[in-house]
This record gives sequence, structure tokens and C-alpha cells, in this order.
Amino acid sequence: MSRVNRVERLFRRAGSNDASEDHRTPDGTAGGVARRSRLLADVAVRTTVTRHLSEALAGMRGRGPGTPPDSAARAAGDGCAAAGPVTRMRATPSRLALRRRLPAPLPAGWLAGRFPHALRAGTFRQQRDYFLYVPTTVTRRERVPLLVMLHGCSQDARTFAEGTRMNEIADQHRFIVLYPQQSLRANPLRCWNWFGPRTRDGAGEAAAIVTLVRDVARRYPVDRSRVYVAGVSAGGAMTAILAFCYGAIFAACAIVAGVMYRAADSALGAAQAMRAGARLSPETPS
Repeated sequence: MSRVNRVERLFRRAGSNDASEDHRTPDGTAGGVARRSRLLADVAVRTTVTRHLSEALAGMRGRGPGTPPDSAARAAGDGCAAAGPVTRMRATPSRLALRRRLPAPLPAGWLAGRFPHALRAGTFRQQRDYFLYVPTTVTRRERVPLLVMLHGCSQDARTFAEGTRMNEIADQHRFIVLYPQQSLRANPLRCWNWFGPRTRDGAGEAAAIVTLVRDVARRYPVDRSRVYVAGVSAGGAMTAILAFCYGAIFAACAIVAGVMYRAADSALGAAQAMRAGARLSPETPS
């Protein structure tokens, strides 16, 4: 608009000079008629140039020729002029709602946690670590098997995973591996206390492991019809308890160097069962 105003001021100045000269010239003379003709021509040129400049400037602002200003458009009830900002404001919540509907990316790799999450007073020694291996190829859009791996005495989850190389097999066949880990506070040798009276009946450590399995199956894309458990040594003895007491959860089990269900009811009986076999029968009442 500044360029248009400058042009108009120049034309007005030129027109005023010509008008003053025409006023000093007597009417009817040849000079007066020529100046009036030149003045009319200048006015026509000035009007044409001003209109073209205004239309060009309006086009740069996004309005077509003859389009009223924004204030005039709003006063006339132009819905398009007022709908622009409203549309942008509505589009932002729509994008936010779309992001909320998108599922969060699935954590992958070697993941650590603790179980159980909620503890009662005086039960600190019952809390244990666990590790979860999720292949990078697993997504939330599918359901994959879950394998629970229970280590033996004097082992932890990491050494058990490295020794069995189960994570490499999980990458090849695309399934999730869960490694519960016994606490040194619960057993100085990290043995699962499969011989405890409560654990033998499906409570105690057995119930804690099952709660962890259910929590992982809820938070990760697990096919609950394909949940398996495998264990070695003390982990094998715990596997037998899980298979017997929670057969509806596990589709199959694998026991390596373990003992039969209810093979012992104390730590001393467990040591004797591992050396010479069990003296008790699975049908022995507790």
C-alpha cells in the first residue's frame, strides 16, 4: 500500500500544478484547452495505474480483484474469512486425538523389572528381579508365544540366558522369553524353594511366578494359548509344580535334571531327593 500511496501523491501533485496553470490561462485559448486535455488524460492514466497496482497488491495478499478487505468481509458475514483460524484450531486437537489412539511402541531387547510390584509390610525379602527378552521383530499387532525359563541353583537370569542361547532362538522363531530370577534373600544359593509347603500347594513362590506370567501376558502381545515353561535343576522342580497346579495356564512344560512333584517337603529332604531320589509319593497328603 505504501507504493500505491506514493504514486497517488505524485499524480495529485502533478494534477494540482496543471490545474493551477490552467486557472491562470484565460478560458477559450488554445493553451487552456490543451492543458485541460492533458489534465484529463493524466487523470485517466492515474486512475488506471492506481487500479492495477491495487489489484496486484490484493493478489499478493491472496485476494482476487475487487475482493473487500478482511474487515469488510467479516462485516458482510463472509464465512470463509472467519473459518480459516477456526479450522486450524480444530485440526490441532484432531491430530492430538489421533496420536493418543496410536499404540505406544513395543519395548524390545533385554528388559528388567521386579515382581511382585505391590508388597505388604514385612515381605521385602519376597521381591525378586525378572528379565524379559522381546525380539525387535515382534509388534503389538500380532500375538506370539511366551516361554518362561526357570534357572537352577547358583545361576541367575543372565547366565541362564547366555548358557541356553534361548534369546537367539527367540529371534529366529519370534517369541518372547521371560526369566524370573530368585533372590539371594530368599535363598543364598538362588535355588527356587520348590520344597516349601506353601509352594508345593501352588502358593508362595509358585503363585508369584504365575502372577508375573499373567502380568507379562497382559502388557505384551502374548498368545495365551501358547505359554510354555521350562526349568533346570531347582527350576525344573518348580516347573513340575507350575505344570501340576496351573495346568490351565501353560500349554506344555520341559523339565531338565529336576525332580518329581512333591519330592520333598523340606530343604534337607530336597538334598536327599537330589542325591538318592524321592522318598515321598506325589499322593502323600501334605
